[in-house]
Amino acid sequence: MRGAIRIWLRRLSGKSQARRGLVILAALGVVSCQCVYGANGRLPVTTPFGDVVPAATMQNKPATALLAGSLRVVFNRTTLADILSHFPGGTISVNHEMGASGRYSVCYQIRSAKPTEYAWVLSDSEMGGPKHRVTEIQATTRVLSPSESAQCGDLTKKMKVVFDNGIWLGSSARQISRTLGPPSARKGHWLGYSYEKSERHTVNGKPVTFDVGNFFQVHMENGAVTEIDASEVISS
Repeated sequence: MRGAIRIWLRRLSGKSQARRGLVILAALGVVSCQCVYGANGRLPVTTPFGDVVPAATMQNKPATALLAGSLRVVFNRTTLADILSHFPGGTISVNHEMGASGRYSVCYQIRSAKPTEYAWVLSDSEMGGPKHRVTEIQATTRVLSPSESAQCGDLTKKMKVVFDNGIWLGSSARQISRTLGPPSARKGHWLGYSYEKSERHTVNGKPVTFDVGNFFQVHMENGAVTEIDASEVISS
């Protein structure tokens, strides 16, 4: 969700809690990623919800991971370096359109799909930590300009790409309804599914409560999914 991470942070009672969450992430063993960053690039998937996160109506997270062949990309666990190690054709780009902290992303194009599919795996620089854990995944079948597609590596090997809820580009409206139920919000051709709950985990032998926000948005056209924006935010 465009802006979802920033809005989630605003729900915390002050920036100190956000910083404390990052300290806890560092305690879990996060280290700097030795990567080469590409040129700044604009991400093409934007949703009409803007800075308003839909009210949470989901009892379970709508999606927790993206399955790409044998690789399982898990929100807030898999890093961009993990993805580059598995699919070396991509390049990490940084985008500062949301402020000085920015977002890091790796883009791939799936030419074996018809039409060609594009997927971006993103890490918010604040919530993804210095190791750039994945916080957001976007996908589209929209035709990109040459400058946009030039930033995307090729996934030449034919493989199945799908979220762990079974939904991907081309999924039908019936499948969306059967899998996720009624949306938390609807705007134009976009459906938004929102989950927010607190979870307790043990960090350095001490119990810590985390606030988790998981958002899944799909754009429907002619009864099929043409764009997806999925994200998860964890704060303490």
